[in-house]
Amino acid sequence: MLKPVSRYPLVVAALVRMATFAFIDMSQINPIGRKFDILLEYGVIARNMIKGLGYAYTWYTGAFGSQPEQAIILPSAYMPPGQAWIDYLGLSVFGDGLAGIIAIFIINVAMSVASVYLIGRIAHELFENVRLTKITLWAAALYPPLIYTCATFGVTASVILLNSWILLSCIRFEKLASVAQALSLSSSQHTQQNGGKVSSRRRAIEIGIGFGLLFLFRGEAPLIFLVTIAYLLYRLRHQLRNALPKLALILIITSAIIAPWTIRNYVVFDRFILSSSNGGFNFWRGNNAFTAASSWTEKDGPLWTTDELWAKTLPYLDSGKLFEKKFSEIYFTDAMQWVREHPSDAGLLALKKAFLFWTFDKQNRMGTSIIYMSIYLMTLFLFALGLYRVIKKRLLSFGIRLIVLWCIMATIVAMMFFPQARLQVIMIATYFPIAVYGGMFLWMRLTRKKQVLKIH
Repeated sequence: MLKPVSRYPLVVAALVRMATFAFIDMSQINPIGRKFDILLEYGVIARNMIKGLGYAYTWYTGAFGSQPEQAIILPSAYMPPGQAWIDYLGLSVFGDGLAGIIAIFIINVAMSVASVYLIGRIAHELFENVRLTKITLWAAALYPPLIYTCATFGVTASVILLNSWILLSCIRFEKLASVAQALSLSSSQHTQQNGGKVSSRRRAIEIGIGFGLLFLFRGEAPLIFLVTIAYLLYRLRHQLRNALPKLALILIITSAIIAPWTIRNYVVFDRFILSSSNGGFNFWRGNNAFTAASSWTEKDGPLWTTDELWAKTLPYLDSGKLFEKKFSEIYFTDAMQWVREHPSDAGLLALKKAFLFWTFDKQNRMGTSIIYMSIYLMTLFLFALGLYRVIKKRLLSFGIRLIVLWCIMATIVAMMFFPQARLQVIMIATYFPIAVYGGMFLWMRLTRKKQVLKIH
């Protein structure tokens, strides 16, 4: 546990996050028709669940962005269920109105405050420096993009919490495994080693729970899972006999948590859907002749479809449970055809998407606000500085390497699909302790103080 004095940032974090309620547009609560819903697709699904229609999404015979002609409600796996269940809990218990929105907002605040705590713990594990840990807590508590996530109703707050949980558990798991490897089998160390085994099993359980929940919130979670497990296997390659049972436990727990949703999808749709059915559609949104590497159009609206593609999709609205399969296939086929016919354009587009992911998307109003751009540029500079210092000192620990690996994976996902401001904020939360380390080094250099930070 952190020392009592370090809990004050959590109180401040809760207070400033509660204040963001003032920025919520109440006119977007429970809209009629196809106007923008503050709860996004998750709210649409949650309201259908409340009506007794099951996990279902509402589609319209008009193309995306046009006036509705007819609403058709179909069984869905369009969005992973985690956030829809949170919305369902808030709206079903407190009502589909202001009270329900407040309940969901409070859940967001609680998750965000928990993330601040976990980010502080990650900094402690990485640097083992009390001062840096406290500064990280205060910085995360007061960092505007992390605060603002509470006023949004997507999966950002949930994913940041789960990412932080998994990252912290992985760092602790690897440390315990390394300590166990270093210990001899002498009787004087037998008790300590057995204690390490019990703790590493607990960390494996935590990782499994974290990844299982992440699968229910994030469509690209399987990629992060595979890369993380592969890196753990590589890291523990000299002690696989002891590590494999723990890694198997992670796989079993993750599978057990995602299994009910996957089984439900197979029963409903007669096909395997691990987490979400919207992969083909999202792949098209980032790979077509109309995109400028953004998920937004030049008119500051989402890039949803074209009249030609929607004309191909529309007839399948009467196909019931087959609709989402056909919907995804049509858009994925069109995207792949464009990629095959324009390989050089597709390659340049992927590079541009990576560039936008690490900089700014000028077609996204939120991502190009002066306040956000200034804060982000400073954060990115401090992250680069912190990473440079770690590499220069040859102090790349497992945790820092894993953070870098996750940043690379996030970039690859953006290149495959499209960059978004919320994904950028999620990435910031991942490397935040390294940015704070860079900031502390810069402060010490400017004030000519001796650097006393250490990394193990």
